[in-house]
Amino acid sequence: MSMKKIFGFGAAIWVLVFVVICVLIPLRLDLENIWLKIGMALLAGAAAFVFAGYAKPGSFNKALIYGFSWAAIGLILDFFVSRYYAPDIFKSWSYWLGYVLLVIAPILRIKKEGSALNPKVTQA
Repeated sequence: MSMKKIFGFGAAIWVLVFVVICVLIPLRLDLENIWLKIGMALLAGAAAFVFAGYAKPGSFNKALIYGFSWAAIGLILDFFVSRYYAPDIFKSWSYWLGYVLLVIAPILRIKKEGSALNPKVTQA
């Protein structure tokens, strides 16, 4: 398990969502729109899914470590940065949905050695 993947991918997911929201603000979109909120939660989950593909968790435990680590990194960054711009951020259901999806995404990318999808182990 790589610390670079834990910290780097966790920060990258947070930066991606933060930048997308920062780009939407000047467009004067209604950030309270339910579809936009769901879209942001799905963006966090999709980003975690993509990065989990690069992390290649080989077990359920490793997938959980990635997911919870990325969520912890995001929560810490939100506490110190996002809370300044959106004081009620932690009260939003869609915010927490995004973090649930972020934790679940690596589980969906578990790679087993020798499986049909990952034939690295040859059978004798």
